[in-house]
Amino acid sequence: MEIIKFKDMFTPFRGANTKNMPELTERETYKFLPYLEKFEKISVLSGSDSKEGLFGFVPNFLTPEDIKEKNHYIEKNKIRYFINKEGCITMIRCGNAGKLSYRSSEKYPLFSLTTSIFTFFKQEDSKIKLKYSNFDGLDLKWFYMRFNPLFSNLVNREGLSTIPLKIINEVDLEVPEIKIQKKQLELYERVYHLKNNLRKKIEVIKKIKEKSFEFDNQFESEKMLSYFLKYVSRNDALSEEGIYKRSQGLVNSKEKINVLSGSFRNIHGIVPFEEKIHAVKMKQGLHIITRGDAGKLEYLPIGNYATNTNAMLLLLKDEIKKELNINSEEDEKIYLMFLKYYLEPIFLKYVSSSDLSVLPLTKILDIIKISIIKLNNNIKEIVKDYEKLEEYNQNLNNSSMKIENLLQKEIIFN
Repeated sequence: MEIIKFKDMFTPFRGANTKNMPELTERETYKFLPYLEKFEKISVLSGSDSKEGLFGFVPNFLTPEDIKEKNHYIEKNKIRYFINKEGCITMIRCGNAGKLSYRSSEKYPLFSLTTSIFTFFKQEDSKIKLKYSNFDGLDLKWFYMRFNPLFSNLVNREGLSTIPLKIINEVDLEVPEIKIQKKQLELYERVYHLKNNLRKKIEVIKKIKEKSFEFDNQFESEKMLSYFLKYVSRNDALSEEGIYKRSQGLVNSKEKINVLSGSFRNIHGIVPFEEKIHAVKMKQGLHIITRGDAGKLEYLPIGNYATNTNAMLLLLKDEIKKELNINSEEDEKIYLMFLKYYLEPIFLKYVSSSDLSVLPLTKILDIIKISIIKLNNNIKEIVKDYEKLEEYNQNLNNSSMKIENLLQKEIIFN
């Protein structure tokens, strides 16, 4: 085991940003677009969390002779190319600062960078060994998995939005023998494999839930959503400040209202009942987000509800219940849950196709038509299947969260 300073193991680099070598912004990468059909595409990596940090592409203007001449990078035609012969580490510099990634030489033999990310190439083993006699090698994939939490936690602890190189360089790291690194890497890879499998299953469920229903049989007729549903207006006055002011009267209030918002995670607040608040009393219905994740739906059990400016309530009209074979509160619950699964993909598609950030619910109720589908055993089975899917999805998310929490800790091996 050796305690080694980061700067004694790695040589740092970042994306260019000079007059002769401009930063690879969207505008700059766009200039290279005409060349991408003729030349090999080279990845431009950034500080983004999505798509492995892929920002875009630049053409490969290098020749084999160019690559032989330089060790870590070469500049040509206003592009700084990094030559990745043995693998390297990248670290997000700003944004989700401190997050590490391992870049294999097979997947990223050449790449370029924006200025929001560092890349680190390992120094020669012989050079490191001159200062640290017990050092016998470094597995870069192990390094990424072992120390990713350390650097992320370092950034959070210091309250930084950008991590400076001078802090990175002075970090002391415990590096065990290479054979121990290999053993620990096997465990890390099993955990990451499990994490990726869970993520894939969660993604499959998400796609299933996003698909619109398809029915084999043609129904007698279609009606506007407003034929089935009525809405309860939002309350602009129920901001955080508005809720706080009203909550002072909760002690003396006999009736309380749960305030919902543009999130399904928690109740936004509780206020005493007032006539001027748009609310429902002892009703079940649907909570629909109109701003943010616009179009998302959630079933609400019987209770007192109101919404702030980011959501609204949907209720089945009393006069339609008999026509839909709804004869009890349990029937209504099942049908509302069916509507959640049936309507959510329709609403999300409408928002997406219209490029909207706010769902115009009052307008949609008079635009979108759906078939008159009466409550029957098939509808009940559909709801049961979706409930099982939701439960399975929740279990997968819980397991994924536990694994993520484990990976965010600096695991100590015996």
